[in-house]
Amino acid sequence: MSHSPNLLRHALPTIPRAHPDRGAGRPSAQTLTVLAHPANTTRERARIAAVAFALAIAVAIAVAVTLAALAALCRTHGARLLLDPSVVSVFTVDVLAHTDVVVSSLTKYTGSAGDLTAGLIAVNPARPDAEALLQSARSYIDAPYAADTIALAQQIVKLPAVTARLSQQATELAQRLAQHPAVSRVRTALTTSTAKNYQAMLRPGAGPGALITLELKADLRTVYDRLQVVKGPSFGLEFTLATPFLWLAHFSEVTTPEGREGLRRAGLDPDLLRVSVGLEPIEEIWSAFAAALKK
Repeated sequence: MSHSPNLLRHALPTIPRAHPDRGAGRPSAQTLTVLAHPANTTRERARIAAVAFALAIAVAIAVAVTLAALAALCRTHGARLLLDPSVVSVFTVDVLAHTDVVVSSLTKYTGSAGDLTAGLIAVNPARPDAEALLQSARSYIDAPYAADTIALAQQIVKLPAVTARLSQQATELAQRLAQHPAVSRVRTALTTSTAKNYQAMLRPGAGPGALITLELKADLRTVYDRLQVVKGPSFGLEFTLATPFLWLAHFSEVTTPEGREGLRRAGLDPDLLRVSVGLEPIEEIWSAFAAALKK
């Protein structure tokens, strides 16, 4: 565990340099497939693949390899596999059996009111050194703020209902937006070419989570300025949020022609709009988007 912070810090910038033909920015589905290929037998690539896959889930990039295949690769080369399913919550997907450690935000979905900061770490008890991993993890953990603990206790009981409803809302909005003439593409975790790999992780009855991404025919700036929802990078909350995510996470790329082209090669629209669909009445949410997309 002691090497994990450095590995997490450096893994993502390393991948494009190691595979320049795969484009710029964070790892694409194609990059993850290359790194997980059996021909890549070096320990370092296995470690990079482990962390890249974990963070790919965290930022809702399509999952291009199965968890079982990635876990086998990591075991072969002695790499730790850390997975962060915060983007859909641990209540939606079950990944612990395939990994060494699961980390997840409780600020999203669990703390759906958006008024607390907390997280969890779970060590797979089936791992031979599970107790040592757990003790190592505990050495990095700070106790949550007392008021956050109280808020978490009040909200966690709503988690099953909140996650189910958010998935339903996101599915409905995605279907409507897919028919809008100002939208060129809508993605959820269940509408990509790798949806079957996501479905393999789903808990019974679970859905795609709250997040959808939009590729627009209309001008992003105009739509974003008109859109009457909360603007911010979080997700899994009771209220709808929107953010031009790549402008937040990759400003140096989206502001240069070379960077934008690199993002496109990685399968990312530089001006994509990320939306976390909330629990407001669906007609209210739809009206906000319809008004923003109107010519």
